[in-house]
Amino acid sequence: VIVNLLVNNSNLSREEAMYLVNNVSDAAMRASDLTASENWLYASSVFFTVTVVTTIGYGAIAPVTRSGQDFFIIYAMVGIPLTVTFLAVLGVILKNVMSWLVKPLGNRLKNVWVNVGVILSFLVAGLTLFIFFPAIIFSAVDGWSYSESLYYCFVTLTTVGFGDFVPGIPESRFNGLYRICTGAWIFVGLAFVALVISLMQEVYKHFEKKIRVKCKCVEHLVQEEEGLQDLTTLDNSPEHVIKEEEGLQDLTTLDNSPEH
Repeated sequence: VIVNLLVNNSNLSREEAMYLVNNVSDAAMRASDLTASENWLYASSVFFTVTVVTTIGYGAIAPVTRSGQDFFIIYAMVGIPLTVTFLAVLGVILKNVMSWLVKPLGNRLKNVWVNVGVILSFLVAGLTLFIFFPAIIFSAVDGWSYSESLYYCFVTLTTVGFGDFVPGIPESRFNGLYRICTGAWIFVGLAFVALVISLMQEVYKHFEKKIRVKCKCVEHLVQEEEGLQDLTTLDNSPEHVIKEEEGLQDLTTLDNSPEH
């Protein structure tokens, strides 16, 4: 069909069209074989394992043999829980480093606004280190625009991993090193994300505690007001007034009695 289209819509003869189609087909097959072989070099395999245990799963590299797929299932079942634990520990380490850095502030950390400023400063530094700056590198090495690189960084560190952008420079002898460095960035970046989530939980607990204290204070005030209203109602009730009048009459009678 392709040969007929070329013959009918160009000045090529049938022999020339066949020669062109065969050459293009052979080139495509060689490129496919080259890509497959490069995908499973050691460095690319390390990058694949990183995307598996972090649940990113770009889909650009995937096992195709039955034995490879079976091993992948076992590896993922063991590797994913261990990676989650490792990232949690790494997040705690980063949190301790952050606490050490802000330790000189001392009692000033008791101020809410100082805490907010510290957290915002940390977030800006982390976003710069793990998203904005790496995006510059990806843009320069992979030839993406800066907005595409930012998009890739966000998709990766949120473990969404669409797979529409995958870093790699197959034509370079530094492709393996580049992918290993990318894998290391993924691990540390995910630890930063875990730390951010932990800080958000602490901020939430802090404000939740304050809200609960205020709610209890408001509830206590309402109960006191209701108690005062009950006392006022009791004082103005007819029964209470009658009892007061009877008491006054008893006192008057007592005052006018011969004994008194």
